Amino acid sequence: MTRTCVASRIVCIAAGLALAIAMLAGCQQKVGFEVRYELHMTEAVVEANAPETGPTTRELACSITWTATSEGLDAHITNPADTTVSVLWEGATFSYDGGEPEPLVSTALHETDDVPQPPTVIPAGGTVIVGMLPSSHAEWEWLPSRAMGGSWGASSGLFDVLPTLAQTEEERTALAETAVGRKFKIQIPISIGSREITYIFDARVMRAEVHASLK
Repeated sequence: MTRTCVASRIVCIAAGLALAIAMLAGCQQKVGFEVRYELHMTEAVVEANAPETGPTTRELACSITWTATSEGLDAHITNPADTTVSVLWEGATFSYDGGEPEPLVSTALHETDDVPQPPTVIPAGGTVIVGMLPSSHAEWEWLPSRAMGGSWGASSGLFDVLPTLAQTEEERTALAETAVGRKFKIQIPISIGSREITYIFDARVMRAEVHASLK
């Protein structure tokens, strides 16, 4: 084997080790914990000035299911219509325990941190998972290149519950259990053509469990 080949192999091995170390370090930085909530939720669908002819409000209504963690809320929205619908963030609100409503923000990538955000479009017959946070628990983070925009992420966690590596398992469990019994309300307007349907969800936290996660 020539010296050139040996040198090339050494460079490749060194590069591979460096990449492995970098990946390992990255993984270690992203290990954390989240609380997953089991919810009891009721839904109301309201349309002001519904037309007397054409599809009923229920026939047009999207199917929405929820998952909730200390990192935020995910709405799984299925659009049954043969045309697109839009989630209208202007008018989307969240309130704790019967308190004052506050704006909801989408955790998707956006060009600016302006609130309210542009509508989120859901294709005809499609299902989209829409992440969102109450604005009081959200902080904006730019991408390395600001020209690419940024996104909202959790600052203090839903119900002020955000488990950390510094806590013991018992402390994380006790923190999660402080959310059990808490109530909240979500209101989301969704437009379809010239019609606008408001979805109102009343929820109660029935159970809270801590899980390891990659952030």
